[in-house]
Amino acid sequence: MYLIYPSAISINGDATINDNGDFNYTWSETGNKTASIVGVQWSLTNNTYVVCNGTNERATVTISNGNPTAVTLTLSLTVTYTGNVTLSATKSISVDVISPPRIDEWVDLGLPSGLLWCRHNVGASSNTERGLYFSWGNVTGHASTDGSVFDDGYDFGTSNSGVYASTPGASLTGDITKGSSTYDAATANMSYDWRMPTKDEFIELYDNTDKQNVYIDGVRGWKFMKKTNNNVYIFLPAGGRAAGSSISYNNNMGCYWASSYRGNSGYAMQSAATWIH
Repeated sequence: MYLIYPSAISINGDATINDNGDFNYTWSETGNKTASIVGVQWSLTNNTYVVCNGTNERATVTISNGNPTAVTLTLSLTVTYTGNVTLSATKSISVDVISPPRIDEWVDLGLPSGLLWCRHNVGASSNTERGLYFSWGNVTGHASTDGSVFDDGYDFGTSNSGVYASTPGASLTGDITKGSSTYDAATANMSYDWRMPTKDEFIELYDNTDKQNVYIDGVRGWKFMKKTNNNVYIFLPAGGRAAGSSISYNNNMGCYWASSYRGNSGYAMQSAATWIH
């Protein structure tokens, strides 16, 4: 009895990088076969970057040299069949590269989970800047120079209004997937290394830090300080709350979305001068 081998293998469609930064592809065989697959080996390379090698169909892509904004890679696939017969295929793909966070952007508050928090808001460059305003589950942010209206005239509406209903976030019926560039404002606007906190992570932050309502450079907000060293902290400015086309309670109240779903939209941590909940 003799074995029948496929006449060729091919990589189907476009190899992709998903929202978690994982590499995915599919492949297929041409022709009939009776031989069994013994192993699958693939690699992603180019002349400058060795990105990853593996024996399965999924791996995290890591740039090992330099800091490009995009790189063209060669996907090489080798399938081994019984009888030590191998077939190969290659495909070129282009990958956008998002730079990892700088060490001066994250703060280690000594939390039980080891979670690192960003030093500033999405869209801000310092901890006292309000940054951008977002509706839940949407990655397009809106700036406000004066803290009362939005520079682009945007109207947030409400979670039940036609304005919100037309946004991607309105279709969500569960938690935002960690690192989703479609729904996570931090991931989409900063990098795959950043994401929105969950409800439980806000609770962990509250339960395991010292807190103080203060003014920093004329901006009111809450400091969440490392218990063993209060000089290490994050500052959440009281940037108010988006309501329609304006901002209410600027410099008096803070409202920060969690990625956790509570019906219609997400949970949020809110704060005022004397309370946080």
